[in-house]
Amino acid sequence: MQLWVSQMCTTVESVQRRIDKSYYEGAPRDLPELNIGDRIRMKPHPGDQWRGFCLKKVAPRSYLVNVDGTL
Repeated sequence: MQLWVSQMCTTVESVQRRIDKSYYEGAPRDLPELNIGDRIRMKPHPGDQWRGFCLKKVAPRSYLVNVDGTL
């Protein structure tokens, strides 16, 4: 009896882990590319929110941005 309960708990935990993993990973999606002059918002630290705009594209998915007068 004890072994059966132990195996059942392990099975339930593994199923729950797989469900949690699928929610965490989500469905990947590509974001649209930025254009020069597009407005952006960044949240580098909890509670902070910076606004700026895109200056130029540096590499694929990498941009030089101006945020509050700094690069």
